[in-house]
Amino acid sequence: MFGFMAESAVQTTKAPPDLQVKRPSRRGMTLGALPRALYVLAGALIAVAFFMPWLRVGDIGRLSGFEIMTADNIVLRQAVNRTHRMFVGAVPLLGVLMALFAFKGWRVAHFTALATGLYIFVFGISIFAALFFSATSLGLWLIIGAALCSTAVPALLLSRR
Repeated sequence: MFGFMAESAVQTTKAPPDLQVKRPSRRGMTLGALPRALYVLAGALIAVAFFMPWLRVGDIGRLSGFEIMTADNIVLRQAVNRTHRMFVGAVPLLGVLMALFAFKGWRVAHFTALATGLYIFVFGISIFAALFFSATSLGLWLIIGAALCSTAVPALLLSRR
């Protein structure tokens, strides 16, 4: 009987306010209304834009991300290898995940949005660079080198004055 009373006394007793453990605020980590709406909008736009025209290619016409991924054209298959197709295929998936996580209000939406944006920028720059390097020849590189020299030499000489 006394054990029961002691347990109930311990359960109802609270520590003084200065001894209570304060939990850190998660306010900065919550998904607010504005970021949530922007993430949903951006994710939906990424997913929808995957099916809209991305490139205008001479005889082939306009190509969407989906058409780039599934094209049977020999020239296009040579320009965009299988690895690039996998990267293209991940774009709408990341957009849908970003929109879904933000719609649900999950805090992981911040990370997903950052990862999606970085992925698309890095992927886009790498594709652009790969297409540029595969399409250029020695003459263009000589012109680029000469342009750099003609810009750098006067800039260095004028900066020393």
